[in-house]
Amino acid sequence: MARAIGHGGRDYPDYGVSAMPQANSIVVDMSEMAVRLGSPNYYDRKGTQLFSECFDYGLREWLVTAGGAGSSVDVYSHYTSFGPYSLLLTCGDGVGKTGTIQRSLPYPYVSTVGFEFHVKHVVAGDRFIAYLNLYDGDYLYEIGIKLDSVNKILSYINSAGGWTNITLANYFTGGTSQFHIIKVRVDIENAKWLELMLDTDDYVLTDVAMHKVAMVANKRLFLYFDTTDGGEGTASNALDNILITIDEPR
Repeated sequence: MARAIGHGGRDYPDYGVSAMPQANSIVVDMSEMAVRLGSPNYYDRKGTQLFSECFDYGLREWLVTAGGAGSSVDVYSHYTSFGPYSLLLTCGDGVGKTGTIQRSLPYPYVSTVGFEFHVKHVVAGDRFIAYLNLYDGDYLYEIGIKLDSVNKILSYINSAGGWTNITLANYFTGGTSQFHIIKVRVDIENAKWLELMLDTDDYVLTDVAMHKVAMVANKRLFLYFDTTDGGEGTASNALDNILITIDEPR
């Protein structure tokens, strides 16, 4: 096989792996490419990655529910934050109609946990919910986030199982808006929230207790996302780049 030549005499191009066949290339050192090309610092990248999902392979491992006329769950290529696809969760017009995905994962050794996802509110609604639940065999620990993109409210689940609200300013929605990046960090050993991050805004929650409930159940992680009509009508949310990390800093 003939050796590749060209690309400024370096024999390798300046771009990385691409989904476009005509741009596929040989990449021998991604770290060198990163140094030479740089990268925008969009993400908090602490902790050790345990799980990631960008829907490149569809919904094979997910349980999908589209409840009610007008509701749907679709792998989508028009709006993406990371990679060629996102997932579009749509609820029909009618209270309680929903587009939902969920799945279980093996339970790891955990002490501090991170949970991140990217969401774009294509059609604003009053109820987008994301849960990462941890069952350790004796207790359920709930990491819950709710977004009301109509009234611009971010909520997290508190120790009583209710929602604590944060009013947002300059929170953009619609087909031309950006993906919003949300990450939370929690301390499972002490059942405490650590931090809630929305784009470039950080909310320190180190004194806030998690919702912890005695529950005998199989050890597992449980992921759940839904778009539901809570009274504001049809809504669509594009979901991308779900990450779970462990060994996050306290």
